[in-house]
Amino acid sequence: ARPDLTIPCANIKVKGLYRDWRLVGDVTPMQAVIQMRNDLMNFKYEMEGQTEDDEQGAASDARILGGLIDRYAALVSASSTVPRSLVPDAVVRVWERCLEDADSADVEIVSPDGRSRAHAPVLASASPVVAAMLSSGMREGVKREVVVGESAAEVRLFLSLLYTGCLPADAQDEMDKEAPALEVGARITVASAFMSN
Repeated sequence: ARPDLTIPCANIKVKGLYRDWRLVGDVTPMQAVIQMRNDLMNFKYEMEGQTEDDEQGAASDARILGGLIDRYAALVSASSTVPRSLVPDAVVRVWERCLEDADSADVEIVSPDGRSRAHAPVLASASPVVAAMLSSGMREGVKREVVVGESAAEVRLFLSLLYTGCLPADAQDEMDKEAPALEVGARITVASAFMSN
């Protein structure tokens, strides 16, 4: 089975050496592997009384799962037959059109090298900080502008992930051209993670 295909109404128990998992709902095998890797990475912080050998074993297993995730990501980026997202393409296209619709956008994100337009409800639902900024009498709320230090390319990438949950189709070309300028990290904390990508 492909690791990106959804298992509908899953109710799966996984017994591990260091902890057990129960997967319920609509999940993909890759989502399960990501969750297991994350839990194993946090193993030493979650439980008291484990031995150093247990901690090292969990960390080793997390590295193995991380390697599987990296290999799958490489496969996805090199293949035109693997979908770029677990979100149905029709839904991604709707949100891409929404992101591209500058006429209905009501907020500008101002970068040192350009401006990007977005929709306040989308930004506010993803970040309580941005929600507070836009709903108050602060400059951002009054002028409907959010000034950031990140480049316009970083803002476009962030907005694409926020709106669609996946990278834009042309992201690899853009990232290859602008890789040195893109910084690791994010200044805006969003309320949800994009496990499907």
